[in-house]
Parts: sequence; C-alpha cells; structure tokens
Amino acid sequence: MNLLKEFLVQDKCSYLDGKEQTMHCKVIHQCTSGANQELIERGYRRFGKMYFRPICATCNECQSIKIDVKNYSFSKSERRVLKKAKDLTITLRKR
Repeated sequence: MNLLKEFLVQDKCSYLDGKEQTMHCKVIHQCTSGANQELIERGYRRFGKMYFRPICATCNECQSIKIDVKNYSFSKSERRVLKKAKDLTITLRKR
C-alpha cells in the first residue's frame, strides 16, 4: 500500500440537508486487497484511489452498514418485494 495523501474535508453534508460533515480522506496508490478489506471494515468508502469515511462529531446518520451476505436470510416482506420485482432486469453496458 502506498499512501499518497491523507486529509480532512469539512463541508456541507453530502448525505443530509442542513448538516455539516467532516470526511477523513486517503489517496492510496496500489492498495493491496488485504489493506482494502481492512479499510472497508473500518467504515471507509472507495472511489478509485480515494478512500473516505465520515467522522462527524455530532452525527452518525450516514455510517456504513455491513451485511453478512453469506448468512443473511430475507424477511417475509423482503421476499414479497422480490417476488413483485421478478420481472425486472438489470443491464450493464460500457459507455
């Protein structure tokens, strides 16, 4: 892992209207998969080489939620929604 830059950004909240946010950002070149997993588990989000996480002192509304997909079971209402959406398809294309 090659940490190029680390900094804080304070600005209007990207997630909630009328709130301020503080983001802890890291720019990492050639992040190993192990280091990437560790950062994600610590609440970082990622876009390319940019890793960031909210560290707001007075709010935790936008904290990441981790779901153990291997052991997840759908609730009755979630299964009902999936059944209603069975005709939907997803198509991924390159621009």
